[in-house]
Amino acid sequence: MKTIILVCLAALLLVAPAFAQEDACVDLGGTYDNTAGVCSFANGLTIEIEYPTEFASEPWAMTVIDSFLDEQRTAIVDAAEVGSAGSPGPYFLGIEYDIFQYEPNVKSILFTISDYTGGAHPNLYYQTFTFNFHNNTVLELDDLLVPSGTPLTTVSTIVIADLAAQMGVGADDSWIAGGAGPTYENYANFVLDADSFTFYFPPYQVAPYAAGPFHVDVPLSSLRSVFRPPYMKG
Repeated sequence: MKTIILVCLAALLLVAPAFAQEDACVDLGGTYDNTAGVCSFANGLTIEIEYPTEFASEPWAMTVIDSFLDEQRTAIVDAAEVGSAGSPGPYFLGIEYDIFQYEPNVKSILFTISDYTGGAHPNLYYQTFTFNFHNNTVLELDDLLVPSGTPLTTVSTIVIADLAAQMGVGADDSWIAGGAGPTYENYANFVLDADSFTFYFPPYQVAPYAAGPFHVDVPLSSLRSVFRPPYMKG
């Protein structure tokens, strides 16, 4: 039952002050690391989540973020409940974030998710959200590109060339084409800052796991022909 308790505790740890976090952890039979801010349980499940308090003044954005974090916690708890006792290591979920600003009312957040649920190695994923505080919406890539022509093909051509250059002689052209071809699913994880789009690709999407994750920065100046005028600067 400790795993189920951890779900409730994790939600509390995200918003509670440090002393309250420790008290709640100890009361529920966990061990609290003050330095790391992590509560661990003897059942072998640890959850570490960085919480983006920078968006606390925007309740609608926090609703989106909280929903995502709740889904991640639930998924790791479910995995731990049904996981094999013979797993090579303890189950783990870690989530970190970075914030990018295009302009004061358009900001992106990148979540980097690592987990271990058994198997040969941990997993790594990305989740991004781009918030438009002008009208309280989450911007998708097709909201930012012109609706006519083939804007995503323009993006894909630039990204594929960059990925191939990053990988050098080890590049697998067919793997890159499959993971970075012109589909919105391939480009779901992006952030927008003052000068560029950055697209994120987790392990396996454009190369084998051993090659690691990749990201590609695309200068906005090279996308002027396909970027929607309301969002294009200059």
